[in-house]
Amino acid sequence: MNLLASGNTGTVTFPLSRFGALLALSIIVLGVAIQATGQQIYDNSYLITVAEKVLDGATPYVDVAEVNLPATWLLYMPAVILHKWSGLRAEAFVVVEILALTFASGLATMRVLREAHLDHDIDLNVVNAVALFASLIVWGANFGQREHFAVLCLLPMLAVCAARAAGARLSARTAILAGVLAAVVVCLKPFYALPLGLPILASILIRRSPRTAFAPENCAAALTTLVYYVAVAKLTPAYFTIEMPQLVSVYIVGRYPLAVILTHPMALYLIAALSVLAYLCWRGRDTRAIMLTASAAGFFLTYVVQGKMSFNHGLPAIHLALVAFGVEYARRRMANPENAGAFLRLVLTPAAAIAPIFGMIHVDILQIDTYPGLYQAVERVAPAHPSIGAIAQTGMVAFPTVRRVNGRWVGRACSIWAAEIGFYMLGLASTTPDQKQRIKDVIHTQRAWLAEDLAQGKPDVILVEDAELRARELATSELAHALDGYRHAADASGVEIWLRADAAAPEPAKNPQI
Repeated sequence: MNLLASGNTGTVTFPLSRFGALLALSIIVLGVAIQATGQQIYDNSYLITVAEKVLDGATPYVDVAEVNLPATWLLYMPAVILHKWSGLRAEAFVVVEILALTFASGLATMRVLREAHLDHDIDLNVVNAVALFASLIVWGANFGQREHFAVLCLLPMLAVCAARAAGARLSARTAILAGVLAAVVVCLKPFYALPLGLPILASILIRRSPRTAFAPENCAAALTTLVYYVAVAKLTPAYFTIEMPQLVSVYIVGRYPLAVILTHPMALYLIAALSVLAYLCWRGRDTRAIMLTASAAGFFLTYVVQGKMSFNHGLPAIHLALVAFGVEYARRRMANPENAGAFLRLVLTPAAAIAPIFGMIHVDILQIDTYPGLYQAVERVAPAHPSIGAIAQTGMVAFPTVRRVNGRWVGRACSIWAAEIGFYMLGLASTTPDQKQRIKDVIHTQRAWLAEDLAQGKPDVILVEDAELRARELATSELAHALDGYRHAADASGVEIWLRADAAAPEPAKNPQI
């Protein structure tokens, strides 16, 4: 939330201390160091590739397929452009993007709180440290996911909602800027109308004034969202004609049972955290904590509705819940230091210690690969900068391997992803005959895409998820001849590496001069 000491607002403030500045700097350095040791997760890696292809002239959702709306891959376009200009890896610039957005979001949030005189009764050092920890440490291996961008864009709007609920006056410019930033979350996923809408609803209920619904920030958010979706319909109509039917037929309906979702460790953590925060909000009536909690609850509901139990779907709720705990502790430090100590030991510290586990921070720290040895094996048997395709039902087979070997992706989709979800759905008794047929149609379409892409692109390397999947897919009419003209060159972590028979041999390693 706050990244700088507050200025002179005419109220008593608690500026950033030397210790607070050192703590903030330590968190930043630690966060950057952790990201420097790891790799961009599969989602990010593929979305960077989508952005690259579009920048090079590919037609979105025709030449390159992606189930998410254009705002998702546009998030990574600045990193791709900087990569083109500098020659440095786009993945590094994604980290720079998040760092920049963390600071910009914090400055914008602090500006709102300062204007509303809501920054005078809390220890800014605490809020600063917790906000940085939530953004730069908690996300771990999920650092730079689209949900990470979303929660940072939403923070200034939550401060505006807190100001409205407190009856404070804000300049129209400040409110409109927050509203435009908040619209980004709904542009990324329509589901995210919930974490945006619940704080707005809370501010209306607290003020008991329906006119709050028509405040400048809400109008700005609504108008920005409307313009965006009209632009998507006009500029990328293929999203609605090609991707949307697949999304509705397979991805959206492919959910885990509710009981399984709610007993997942991440859900249990969030249920406990939100319950504690609800009690604290009821007792303290702090509008800052109320808005953070309301938005966290909205993100938790989207986690449940999406039903995938993906960590990146639940991390925004954890991020905001942790910041809400930080705000509560910062307030108690000023009001009742002795009571604050108990809150730190019993609530904030345990919550902060557990949160990075859900961001899979250990994957970065321990440098864990999903498929150990895969990219090294590809480098060993393939020519330099190989073109690569994949017969797989998960994109994790190809990404980030393609980017780690400086390869070129051949294919309009990252995988036959409909098969992974679809075969699970086909095995459920609850799936209707009509749903089953739609799922089979989508799988057929994606197989046909892959067969066409491999035949036309003739990649140097084809990665095959495993022998069982190879047998299944080569038995289909669409992919029966996909590996004709290829030889099985190597294996790594169960993944088969097939090399085109006439592909150039890899350059032999040069012996060092002694």
